[in-house]
Amino acid sequence: MKRTTGLLFLLSQLVLAQEYWNGIPYPMNRWGISGLGVTQTEAGKISNIDINIKKIPIGNNEVDLEIVNPDSIEVKAKVKGVKLDYFVLPFLSIYGIYGQLEADVDMRAGNPKIGIPGTGNNFIDGIIGGYEDKINNHLEKVKLNGKFKTEGDIYGIGGILAGEYKNVFGMLQYTYTEIHMKDGLAKKKAEVSNARLGYSFKPKDTFITNITPYLGATYQLMGTQVKAGIGDLNATIDLELDEISPAAGVFIQLSNNMTLMVETTWGTKDSVAIDIGYRF
Repeated sequence: MKRTTGLLFLLSQLVLAQEYWNGIPYPMNRWGISGLGVTQTEAGKISNIDINIKKIPIGNNEVDLEIVNPDSIEVKAKVKGVKLDYFVLPFLSIYGIYGQLEADVDMRAGNPKIGIPGTGNNFIDGIIGGYEDKINNHLEKVKLNGKFKTEGDIYGIGGILAGEYKNVFGMLQYTYTEIHMKDGLAKKKAEVSNARLGYSFKPKDTFITNITPYLGATYQLMGTQVKAGIGDLNATIDLELDEISPAAGVFIQLSNNMTLMVETTWGTKDSVAIDIGYRF
C-alpha cells in the first residue's frame, strides 16, 4: 500500500502513524506544535504612495502634498512565533500561526511635490521656502522617509496538500497572513503559495529516523500593500516585489517525535528559518 505523507512549511515532521482513514495511515500524529525563529531581509520598489489627507495648513494658506518618484523600502525583520497544525486527512493539513516581529525599516519615499492652491502656482517640486521643517514633520509622522525601528504581531492561517511516492516527496501550500504593527503604524496583508519537492531517506543506527532535503519556490499571489499612519494622517504604500522566491531546506525527524527544520530563501526576500516541533 502506498503511504501518503505531509510536509509542513516551518513545521515538517514525518513520524509513524497511529490512526487510519479509509485504510490510509496518517503520516504523523495528527496534532503538532512548533516554535520557530525567522530572520528576513525584504527589499522592494515603491510603486505608489497615497496620502489620504493631502492638505497641510501653512500660515493662512493650505499646501497640497503629493509624493512623486517614490523610491524603495528595505525591511530587516526578526520573528519569533508558534504554529499549531492538525491533519484533517492523511494528505490534508490545516494550521494557524502567531508570531511577534521586530523590524528595522529603511524607507525612501522620494521627493514631495508641493503647491499652494489659489495662488496660480502649479505644483512645485521640492520644499517651499520657510516651511521645510513643518512639511518634513508631517512626512515623519507617517514614517515615509528615513530609518526607524518598529514591532508588531503576525497572524496566519493556511492549508497543505502533500504526498510521497518511493521516497520522493511533494507538497502545495496556501497561507494567508496579516501583520499588525503597534500603535497602528502599519498593516500588511499577503496571500502566498508554496511548492516543495524533496527526497526522504532513513539513516541507520542513529537517533535520526528520517532526513528530507528539499527545494522549492514561493509565489506571491497579490501585490503587497502597506497602510501606515498616525493620528489624522494616513498613507497607503504599494510595493513591487518579485513574485517568485526560490527556497531550499532540510527537515530532520528524531525518534522521540521531535523535529528540526532549517530553510533559506533568496532573491528580494532573503531569509533563514529554524523550526523545532513536537507531534502528539
